[in-house]
Amino acid sequence: MKTNKKVIVITGGNSGLGKATAKILVDKNQVVILGKNVKEVEETAKELKCDGVICDVTDEKQVQNTFSQIAKKYEKIDCFINCAGVWIKGPIEENSPEEIRNTILVNTLGTMLTVNTLVPQLKKQKYGRIINVISQAGLSAKLERSVYNASKWAVTGFTKCLQLELA
Repeated sequence: MKTNKKVIVITGGNSGLGKATAKILVDKNQVVILGKNVKEVEETAKELKCDGVICDVTDEKQVQNTFSQIAKKYEKIDCFINCAGVWIKGPIEENSPEEIRNTILVNTLGTMLTVNTLVPQLKKQKYGRIINVISQAGLSAKLERSVYNASKWAVTGFTKCLQLELA
C-alpha cells in the first residue's frame, strides 16, 4: 500500500506525549502508532484514524516483526519518533527492583532496540529521520528521580552518538 504521505511511526503513540504527537501529525501523514496495551492502541488508532500495531519495545522479536510489517506495507518509513516511556520517582531505596528494571528496559533499551532495527531500513532508503524524545530529565538532575533521569541520560548519550554515526 504505497502512499504519497510521509510514513511516521511513533512508539508510545497510544497515550501521553506519543498520542498528542500522533494527533498533531495524523492529518497530513500516514501515522502508525505502536504500544503494548492492546485496548489503548486499538482505541487510539480508531480515534485518530491511523494504523495501530501492538509492540512491546523491550522485545526484540516484536520490534523486528513490527518494523518489517510496516516497511513491507508502506515500502518506506520517513520518520520514527521514540515516545515510549515509563515514569518512576521517589527515593532510590523506595524504588522496587521491578520498577527500576522496567524503567531502564522501556526508556533506554526500548529506544536502542527500535533504532537498531530501523537503521538498516533507513540506510536502504537513503533517507529518514529518528527523533528520540528525551525530556529535560536527560539534561539535568532532579531530586528523587535518579532512575528516571539515568534512563533518559543514557538516551541523550545514545542520541548524540547516533547523530555522529548516521550523519
